[in-house]
Amino acid sequence: LSYRIQVQRNGHLTLSCAHPNCFEGNYADCDERAERRACKGNNTWVGGFERTVDGKLYLQCCKFELLPIYGERLLEFVKVRRGQFFEGKTKTVSKHDNYVIYFDVITNIRRVGNLSPRDVRNEHYELSVTRYTCGREPEFKPAWIKPNPWPFFDTKEGAVI
Repeated sequence: LSYRIQVQRNGHLTLSCAHPNCFEGNYADCDERAERRACKGNNTWVGGFERTVDGKLYLQCCKFELLPIYGERLLEFVKVRRGQFFEGKTKTVSKHDNYVIYFDVITNIRRVGNLSPRDVRNEHYELSVTRYTCGREPEFKPAWIKPNPWPFFDTKEGAVI
């Protein structure tokens, strides 16, 4: 889950991701490659990106069908320019207990400004951020998660088939 982006002075981007402990056991469906221009919908976040030599930004989007239930849009159009960074907040129960109560996820990145990689005047990135509140996580799993296949063989009346 992406929570931090840094734009270097030379224009290179760095995306930082984490897997908070309250998200363990949950699964997201991520694109195989960064091929989208935007992560659309209220159930996606940015899982990675690729910036081409001609300055275009392509995103790898991850989809989690329950994100709209216990996530809410926190920020829109957050501007990050060269030499700046954005880092989402994470709140834990206490300093001694690292269980996460909520965390912020970058749900979309858009490059704004001249598309020429040589002309960077007014170039910046606009972020959308969603807050994932762990305490509101529903008790059920998504329909696409298959049940545990253990013990990897079928049984009939206690006998191995």
